[in-house]
Amino acid sequence: MVISHKYKYLFIEIPETASWAIRKELCQNYDGEPILHKHASYIEYCRTAPGYYLDYFVFATVRNPLDCLVSRYIKLKFPKESGLANELIEGLIADYSDLKKHQDVHKNNLNFVQYFQKYHKQPISEMIDYSVDRIDYVIRYENLQDDFSEVLNILKIDQVGVIPILNKSKGKYKPYLDYYEPEIIGQAKHVCGPFMKKWGYDFPNDWGGSGVTFFDEIQYVLLNYLKKIYMTNIRYNNAPYSKAIRRLYAKLFSG
Repeated sequence: MVISHKYKYLFIEIPETASWAIRKELCQNYDGEPILHKHASYIEYCRTAPGYYLDYFVFATVRNPLDCLVSRYIKLKFPKESGLANELIEGLIADYSDLKKHQDVHKNNLNFVQYFQKYHKQPISEMIDYSVDRIDYVIRYENLQDDFSEVLNILKIDQVGVIPILNKSKGKYKPYLDYYEPEIIGQAKHVCGPFMKKWGYDFPNDWGGSGVTFFDEIQYVLLNYLKKIYMTNIRYNNAPYSKAIRRLYAKLFSG
């Protein structure tokens, strides 16, 4: 999370959405400074921020979840090529479920279809869902440069340059849609459909529509509520009880 008291903005960093590149640009050129932890939510910010900080302009990023899921798999499969070897060593040790996935992908040489079938069975939510009620502007990963320019325009800040592309997944050798074989398209609709509907993303035309059911949306709302509690109270908490809950979470939900 990045804040600027000079320009009165707050940037919420959402994983897999070029947030690191934006963070670096804000801190180098637009009076930004990191606060809390990298992927803190607005909920966490409100717990410590003085009341007048809550009037700052808030923006975040979003990305097509079909693309995000492929990038996450690539980072688990090819940590060195994706530039995240250190993050896997340092970060995933704290998140036992991701560490277990990483070990499974390597031990059993899981391809994307096998990984997706095993680990993505329920509708997903993302960090942006936990802050949606307070976000003033959403930068789309697919329109990164133009949307970032629009944020600066709203804040009346002169733009210095374009956002450099950082932490690009080098192991992604083909377009992300090519990873979705026919046998997992139905599952992908169930898993990604509610989030895509909420954030204005469409499935490819040749997939035959979204297929999002009422039951999918109910699951999305319920799981999003539970995950919000986990991500804003447990995931980044180093208390012994939090570590125990993360281990239990990994055991229950990581195969």
